[in-house]
Amino acid sequence: MPVTQTTDYRTTHREYTAAIYELAEAGLPVIQARIADWLGVSRPSVNEMVHRLAEDGLVIVDPEKAAGRRDLVEACPYGAIFWNEELAIPQKCTGC
Repeated sequence: MPVTQTTDYRTTHREYTAAIYELAEAGLPVIQARIADWLGVSRPSVNEMVHRLAEDGLVIVDPEKAAGRRDLVEACPYGAIFWNEELAIPQKCTGC
C-alpha cells in the first residue's frame, strides 16, 4: 500500500507529540530546537510541524507554567500568542 500524505502526516504527528511528551516528562523545556535534536530532524522541519499542530489546535499554552512569562508572546513565530493583562499570562486563541 503506498504511503499517502495523510498517512505520513499521522505518523509524523505521533512522533512529534511523543517527543513533546517525553521532553516534558523529562523536565526539559519543550522548545523547537530541542524537539529537532530529540528527533534528529532539521529545525525548519520542526517549525513547519509545530505550525501544523497549532493549526489543528494541538499546541496550547499552559497557564500555570506560563504565568508571568511575557517572553512567550515574542517567542511565537506566528503571532498567535497575546498577553492577557488581567490574568498576567500569555494566551493563544484556540480557534486560530
